Amino acid sequence: MKKKIYLMLFMLILGLATPSMVIHPVQAYINSFQWIGEVHYDLYWGTTITVFPEGTTATLQVTVYNPSSIKPLNVSAVIVWLDWNQNFSSTECSKDDPFVIEPHQYHTFTVSFTVPSVSIASNLIDHAFTIYVKEVNATTGPKEEILHDYWPISEGFKVYSQVQYEAQLLYEEIQFLTSGIYPYFESIEAQMLWYNATYKFNFGKQSYTCGDFSNAKTQYEEALDLYYQALSAEEEYQKKREDLDYLMDQAYLTQAQAEAHYLDAQAKYYEALANATKTEAEAAMIEANAAKTEAEAAMKQADAELILAENARIQSIAWILFGLGFLVFGIAAVVWAYKRTSKITS
Repeated sequence: MKKKIYLMLFMLILGLATPSMVIHPVQAYINSFQWIGEVHYDLYWGTTITVFPEGTTATLQVTVYNPSSIKPLNVSAVIVWLDWNQNFSSTECSKDDPFVIEPHQYHTFTVSFTVPSVSIASNLIDHAFTIYVKEVNATTGPKEEILHDYWPISEGFKVYSQVQYEAQLLYEEIQFLTSGIYPYFESIEAQMLWYNATYKFNFGKQSYTCGDFSNAKTQYEEALDLYYQALSAEEEYQKKREDLDYLMDQAYLTQAQAEAHYLDAQAKYYEALANATKTEAEAAMIEANAAKTEAEAAMKQADAELILAENARIQSIAWILFGLGFLVFGIAAVVWAYKRTSKITS
């Protein structure tokens, strides 16, 4: 009993250590295989998968072991058959030129082929395949070829259509963009753009999960555009705010300088009166009045900028109320679509 438990624990640890490689469950000549391709977390399959877009190159690595103590293994063919009824072979060996594996040695063969279109290999199912290894009884002279080992696998090869692949890449770009940005904006316009983008993104994810990859791509494209518009709107808002703050600071500074100038000129006027120099007093008063006019103009400019800022804030509030209404409507549409899809699938 303890031996069985230890064996099960060993197999579990071995499986966790090699997630992308499949080990033959018994002592056999095909020791292991591994598909080499793109790895994505896919909403349609609901897990992380190795996937092959149509028209790309798929690569399968097959490790073959020679358990014999004395005889070499003359591998003449390593073949993978896929369930759309096509065979693909390794170019490393042939009947006329077999690959020799010495006793108790391993060799990894590579099988590569071009993934057909989804009209031949559907992107909606998980494809089965079988690996075959053939050998010959000699390396020279007349050769007799026999089946050395085979390994049927019920699933594990997944194909992407071109539009599905493009939708997946857009999904990953949005995930990368939104995961690195805290969604807080001072600009109301930016907030509404971000909310609408999130609505589009969620609707796209729902479409992708249901297998509607074309609509998912469209929703993702629109969402990504809105996300970038939100960032641009916030950037523009911050620049305008900086310009306005600078202008206000300059206006207040001009006002303070003008008032100081006015007070200085007024002091000169009273000083001139005390010295009974009427001409100097009048000149000082003229200078004081000019300084006062300058101060009043600076204040008017500052007040005008404040009015513009307040109008922009009021307009922003109006936009967010409008946008929230649109968002509520959009969420209702998604819920309705989800319930409708659930009824159809059930």
